[in-house]
Amino acid sequence: MLESIAKSFENKLDSVYGKFTSRELSDHSLFSIHCKEDHFLKPIIVHSKALCTARIENGLNSEWRDHFFIMQQISGHMRVSSGENVGLLRTNDMVLLDSYSAYEYLSARTSKAVLSAFHLDFIDTPSKLLASCGQRIDGSSGIGQVLSSTLSTLCSGDGPSNLGDKQAILDAIRVLLLRIIDSDHDDPPVNDGAGLLQRAETFALRELSDPALSPDTIADAIGVSRRQLYRLFSDTGVTPSSWIWVLRLEEAHARMASPAWATQSLTQIAFDVGFNDMAHFSRAYRAKYGQTPRCSRQNFTYS
Repeated sequence: MLESIAKSFENKLDSVYGKFTSRELSDHSLFSIHCKEDHFLKPIIVHSKALCTARIENGLNSEWRDHFFIMQQISGHMRVSSGENVGLLRTNDMVLLDSYSAYEYLSARTSKAVLSAFHLDFIDTPSKLLASCGQRIDGSSGIGQVLSSTLSTLCSGDGPSNLGDKQAILDAIRVLLLRIIDSDHDDPPVNDGAGLLQRAETFALRELSDPALSPDTIADAIGVSRRQLYRLFSDTGVTPSSWIWVLRLEEAHARMASPAWATQSLTQIAFDVGFNDMAHFSRAYRAKYGQTPRCSRQNFTYS
């Protein structure tokens, strides 16, 4: 039995990036994907029509966890949404995407887009960049037009032929991105940063069992914008999203060490702190504590 267009699209995206879901909007849905694996920006070119595709929160493979992406619309239109951010990308428009949020992409008519990957250390202020993710970048004028033109030139070929050219192009892209994200940060500064961080922690711990807990929900709860929340965390050395997962792991670790939770299974503890995938929980726990949750729990003695 042949796979549906939507299922084939899911599987192809899964093989490149991680977990996606997709559904067809008509009997005329279609897609094609071309991966330029030897290119230094690792771009993929996607043609799609009458498809609605969603990237699952924290669903990307581990190799992409320290990356961000620039999606550029080459032709047609695509609606990109994440939380409250909904943007319609027209030809040459772009959007920055982080590696952990849930995003939905809808192409009603024929659409062509390019997705390019960059490591987070490409930008000296990743917190500013991540705070701008999900916002449309106008590719029709100004800095956006220059960035769009540069990316189009790169992705239409095989990239620069020598290291010096590559570095010069990357430096130009970095300067353009910094200018864009700096101009995008026009929210007023927040007062009482320490107090707001304490409120954020109180709210996050209370809502930890909710898998949908995110920087956006925390920002709403403490009365700041997403950008302001990232500013608050800029001096802590971690992003709000990474901080949430640290809280989840620390709470799980504390419960595993407590006699009060001795009768609870590891699965129940993981789910109670917001993990909905035991494989993800085990990998994350081992990365932080150096051993699996099962081994860790066996080492605890209850008095």
